[in-house]
Amino acid sequence: MSEIEEITDSVILAYLNKELSNEDMIKVDLWLARSSANMAQFNEVRRSWKKKSSKLSEELESRNFKDNSSYEAKPINRPADQRAQSKNKGAKSVAILAATAAIGVIGALMVFFVADEEKMEESREEISSSGMLELVASGETVTEVLSDGSKVVLLDNSTLLYPPEFDNTERRVSLVGECVFDVLGELRRPFIVELPHDAFLEVFDDAAFDVMAYEEEDEITVVVSSGSVYLNSDKDVQLIEESEIGTLDIASGAIEVLGG
Repeated sequence: MSEIEEITDSVILAYLNKELSNEDMIKVDLWLARSSANMAQFNEVRRSWKKKSSKLSEELESRNFKDNSSYEAKPINRPADQRAQSKNKGAKSVAILAATAAIGVIGALMVFFVADEEKMEESREEISSSGMLELVASGETVTEVLSDGSKVVLLDNSTLLYPPEFDNTERRVSLVGECVFDVLGELRRPFIVELPHDAFLEVFDDAAFDVMAYEEEDEITVVVSSGSVYLNSDKDVQLIEESEIGTLDIASGAIEVLGG
């Protein structure tokens, strides 16, 4: 469905059911970041989707209960090694389900990491005065893998400054524009994103999120796909969790969190 031009309710349902391509998953994420009205439409569709899913699950459980109610439960005696294998299979099934859920987010991010390496090199140059590297997106999306393994997708008309190597106390970068981050969590070495107007983000755990922070705009927007992110202004700080959108009003310094 790479030909998506408009985010309709049917597209949102396909997004929730993970039926979209990685590229189109990103398109929906970016659409969510553009306005609170988009998020409100998304939440309305998601509520209806959850109700239908819950109702279907209840019907299936009821049907299974009726089908099995006529049978007497009998203990199954299995050797200890077979019971251990059964437990291991159950644990593996849970792990597979968790991994499948994560693929939707990480896969959507990874779709941009097939950019031509030569083009990436052209967009990256060292700032000798500060020792920082500058990643510039001008006319196209560019990507980079940072020294800690975290990944960034920088969108058009945006700039990211970052060090060749992070130090032992923190991982600090600076963004002007829009960027999708896939951050590897480190409790003892937080990932910090400096933003315009003295705002900044703090990340301690694994997290995937999109940030829109342009100098000329009157607000900063953060959309969290997985994990959690702290958005800070000089007057407020708010935790933004998975499926939530945080908006910082530049004039007042107030932060509002929507969704969830």
